[in-house]
Amino acid sequence: MALNKFYKKKSKKNQKKFGKSKKIIDLCHNLNNLIYFTNTMEKTLSFDVAEMTENELLTDFSLGTNYPTIKASERRRRRTR
Repeated sequence: MALNKFYKKKSKKNQKKFGKSKKIIDLCHNLNNLIYFTNTMEKTLSFDVAEMTENELLTDFSLGTNYPTIKASERRRRRTR
């Protein structure tokens, strides 16, 4: 990876600093992903999963930056059924 090459060029002292900050950044990313995942789980569990298409389920449950494709108006319509 390009990051590893960048770290190798630094001195030993600086390498330790970069290593720690990288771990902290990774932990922050993991935490953000977890928060996003729990939020989407709450939203998706509030209406019937059987009505959702496969594509909607895939985007809703993914941990990446794919935000749910279901619009707010669609959510409201599904709740009132």
